[in-house]
Amino acid sequence: MKHKTVFGKMIGKTSKRVKRWVAKTEPELFEVAYRASRSIQVQLGSQAQREHDMVIAKIKPLLDERVQNPYLKMCYVSYAATIYYLRKNLGRQLASREAAGQILKWEFRGLERDLMLEIAKLFDLDPEPTLSELAMPADITESLKQALRETVGEEAGETVNICREADISKGVSAPLKNYERWTLYLKTAGAITIYIYLSPDGGVNWYQPEESPVIFNAAGDKLIEFGYDATNIKLVGSNSNKVTAQVRGVF
Repeated sequence: MKHKTVFGKMIGKTSKRVKRWVAKTEPELFEVAYRASRSIQVQLGSQAQREHDMVIAKIKPLLDERVQNPYLKMCYVSYAATIYYLRKNLGRQLASREAAGQILKWEFRGLERDLMLEIAKLFDLDPEPTLSELAMPADITESLKQALRETVGEEAGETVNICREADISKGVSAPLKNYERWTLYLKTAGAITIYIYLSPDGGVNWYQPEESPVIFNAAGDKLIEFGYDATNIKLVGSNSNKVTAQVRGVF
């Protein structure tokens, strides 16, 4: 009976919230409220946009110099905007500690720690002392790499077979891992242009690196070494000539 009573109260509260929402969004009342607050909304929105533009202008020289991938540039902008509002709303010491948490979060998403620290300093924050107190992912990653090298050899890695003597005119793809470096091996049975696409988010978005396309004027082999971080690779051929493609990744 107790559970039924609590459940009944929950339903009653939900019903009251729905009624309040209906009342607040009644068209005539909503229009009056919107018109009354319009100037304030415009003022706040304009201020937020000016602050956002200021953040971009402040970090743009760093990003133009250090980051080529447009997707990653937007990630750095999101990180920098968060850092700006931390500095704006919190004291410097607390904001610096919170910034360290943001660095750890974005580092797992593929951003570079050194660049994020430089951006934080642009906003008068110093997350380094807090990062040094923590079990830093960079240290953990290096320890894991060392253990892997000791277990399976200095050049620990794996080979990913994307396709073998296949028609790739409709595209083929394969997952990649956190390689320290990786090389794409291509073999064709005839003339073909192969377009390469990389994804940073499991195949949701695709980007074409500057190494693409790879042009074969006749049957042959080509090797391309990449320095990009990616979760997936996709190859698309300009015709149906058979292609063999492999990736060798080293951890």
